[in-house]
Amino acid sequence: MRHARLAALSVLAAGVMVLAAGCGGSGGASSGASSQASSQPTHTEPKVSTFAQFPGKELKHFRELPTKPGVRVKGIDSMWAPELLGKSAEAGRHFLAVYVAVTPEANDRGSQEVSLKGLTVRLNTPCQQSDGETDTGNGGEKVCPYDAYPYSQLESGIPDGRWRTADFTYSEIRTDDVAAGETRIGVVGYNVSDEAHGTFTLCAPGLPVDLHDNYSDIRPPSCVPIPQPKNAR
Repeated sequence: MRHARLAALSVLAAGVMVLAAGCGGSGGASSGASSQASSQPTHTEPKVSTFAQFPGKELKHFRELPTKPGVRVKGIDSMWAPELLGKSAEAGRHFLAVYVAVTPEANDRGSQEVSLKGLTVRLNTPCQQSDGETDTGNGGEKVCPYDAYPYSQLESGIPDGRWRTADFTYSEIRTDDVAAGETRIGVVGYNVSDEAHGTFTLCAPGLPVDLHDNYSDIRPPSCVPIPQPKNAR
């Protein structure tokens, strides 16, 4: 009887050891899998900012007189470039490439036939002779205006910081329709002398004082600061 009881206890002890070993192995494998999963890099989608999320002041821009909703524009980046949109700058000059964010003027409707044509930049220092001078009428202040050329069509879905390498399409006469609440990115070039130095502002054309009279007095252009180019020419 005693031998039977000892044999039963031995079997029970062996079973407990097997169970303990099994639990220990399972926990180790689970811990290893968890550690391996936590070490895997997490994939995050690149951020695509809305118009309101871009810093800086905005302009209102109209392709023609504001009989249709215009667009709001912000300058979000700039750089010097010898070539832009398949065009080469003249000798002794570089394109000032200004990247802009665009959204419809009204929140509840889109804007049709949108173009970046008509946006200018101004150099707020004395002009070089090669660039000419313009009297703004504000106390005889002299500024250099530069017309937009070349400029792109507007693209949507460009991630933040990737517009410099984006594949923009040169726009000569084509326009874009921008849906309500949509944000698009474009680039505008300005042919600037390598002798010109100073800060630039982005400007929209001044509108007539009387919007129903094309021949009335024209208000001065509205201008806002933009990020200045930091790369060398």
